[in-house]
Amino acid sequence: MGTMKTIDSFFKRKNDDEEPHNENQHNKRHKASTSESQPQEHENKQENDIFEATQSNPNKVDLKNLERDPAKRKQMWEYPINLREQVRRTYMTLGPFQIHLQEYNAKGSKKHPRRFQYSWFNILPNWLEYSPTTHASYCFICYVFNDKPSVCHGYDAFTVKGFYNWKKVNDGKNCAFLKHLGCSQHRNVVTFAENLMNQATHVENITMKQNEAQMLKNRLQLKASIDTVRWLTF
Repeated sequence: MGTMKTIDSFFKRKNDDEEPHNENQHNKRHKASTSESQPQEHENKQENDIFEATQSNPNKVDLKNLERDPAKRKQMWEYPINLREQVRRTYMTLGPFQIHLQEYNAKGSKKHPRRFQYSWFNILPNWLEYSPTTHASYCFICYVFNDKPSVCHGYDAFTVKGFYNWKKVNDGKNCAFLKHLGCSQHRNVVTFAENLMNQATHVENITMKQNEAQMLKNRLQLKASIDTVRWLTF
């Protein structure tokens, strides 16, 4: 009669040499699952970053840190329409970017190099700008009131590209600066700027008059109150 098998005999213990093998398999599966989860986590992070960027308020501009360099700042038409007036007024308060350098970058041939002259700012103080990035000049007024890309030939030289053909500056009637002053688009934005400043002055004057009227009214009310108190005390 054979030996009776117990229930434990049907569940044989695995050999000791098989246990490391199973452990290695487990580690491999763990590493594989970890390596597969890393790209997924990276994709999730990117999606979250994109979501946060889209959720950030696009209707806010840091007016205290607007770019001054004409070659680096955003074009006015790139700002949301509802923010352009704030940006425009801030730039008008700051004025044109007129940097003073010991030596401006030379253009032209080596025999006849030409440079931007700081004294030109004194001649054209209200609109002439210079960028140390592109070593070119720009029109501040045209930038501030340029709400759309210009289709006029050569106009973007003073708003987007920058002007640096210094040979054409001191050229009498053909002076590039004088030609820009005479172009219709520049004259239009100058008129618009003057109207805007006059409007601001007008509003300020109205506010001052309203404040004066309110002060007078307050004084009359105070005087009436004092007279009433005096009358009641007798």
